[in-house]
Amino acid sequence: MIVRLLRAGLRRKDGRFATGVLHLWHKKADRSRLPDNDRLLDEALAGDWVRARQGISTLAAEDAGARSA
Repeated sequence: MIVRLLRAGLRRKDGRFATGVLHLWHKKADRSRLPDNDRLLDEALAGDWVRARQGISTLAAEDAGARSA
């Protein structure tokens, strides 16, 4: 999502010394899907799309199609 937001023109602002940061303790995340996630990130970086392939807009289109049927 971040890659698409940056491509859409969102600009990152450095918040150092300007905002507080809070990190809650949590158990370590399951890393078994890390290779799959890395592959998806690489695909997103290599692509040029701004919108999600399957996102809210596709759900809205599917819903509209279902209502008209």
